[in-house]
Amino acid sequence: MDQREPRHNRISSGITCVLLLGTAVLLTLTAGCTSDKPVNVTAVEQCLTQSIASEIAGGNDSQAIALIDAALTLNSTSPDLWIQAGELCSLSGDEDQALVAFRQAASLDPANPLAWTRCAEILAKSGKITESRAAYSEVIRDHPEYVPAYAGLAGILQERGEDAAALTLYEQAGNISPNESAIWVGK
Repeated sequence: MDQREPRHNRISSGITCVLLLGTAVLLTLTAGCTSDKPVNVTAVEQCLTQSIASEIAGGNDSQAIALIDAALTLNSTSPDLWIQAGELCSLSGDEDQALVAFRQAASLDPANPLAWTRCAEILAKSGKITESRAAYSEVIRDHPEYVPAYAGLAGILQERGEDAAALTLYEQAGNISPNESAIWVGK
């Protein structure tokens, strides 16, 4: 068999991953899936994460989603994997599933400002402005250095005609990170 020929491996979740023979990911998965040897979940997760990034860069979102499903099957308690899943769902246009994934990341790591900010962004897109504002405000309160939350909340305020309050937030964010282009574009 040619070393670059695709091979299908079924993993414990029932998800089928198409990987190329000879890659570290396939070798790691094969070692764990076809024998009773213990699986180094961290190594497999790292390999899958690298493969996910490659698939996204190559524009193959469906394959990236299959790989993130496999990674979450191995480690469903990783907030970073849930954030990746949320980003993939958002890229594919499935905002409902993206919100579920970001909320799962936030529940696993309540101090993660990215997870909460992404929840707030999706809530704002879906018209849930009160919930979105509350989520942004909590991030700003708990992580006063996290500039994307200021920009997000300022954008909502600006859209609602609350220009003075939006400008105040943009100025605060500019004081935290003067070189952040999103702040100056928003202002």
